[in-house]
Amino acid sequence: MGDMNRRTGRKSVDTVVGNFGEDMIDDNGERLIELCTQTSLKIWNGVFNHKNIHKYTWEQLTKKMKTIIDFLITKQVLKLKIQDVRAYRGPNCETDHKLLVAKNFYFPICKQMKTNTKRRKRIL
Repeated sequence: MGDMNRRTGRKSVDTVVGNFGEDMIDDNGERLIELCTQTSLKIWNGVFNHKNIHKYTWEQLTKKMKTIIDFLITKQVLKLKIQDVRAYRGPNCETDHKLLVAKNFYFPICKQMKTNTKRRKRIL
């Protein structure tokens, strides 16, 4: 998770970039997508369909610019499942970046370890 300062766009059928990102893509975004493709990584920001206020992670009010430049990137094949990634505009951290949050991690059920039920005798 971090500030990559890249614009990755959207692709309808892709294992790296989702269908719900922004329209714009730049050279650095293409390089990030290429790196993620080579190393089997996934950019989660564009996977989930949200309103624009929950997509854009950076905003400059003076120029009226909004974009997605902060990303959550993980391995494509994970044991845990990410169910939502969105930007929140409420927390004020004295920055023009929004808080990016991944929600509802799902961990597969692990086998429970057997506990030792034998009791030791106390010697007085």
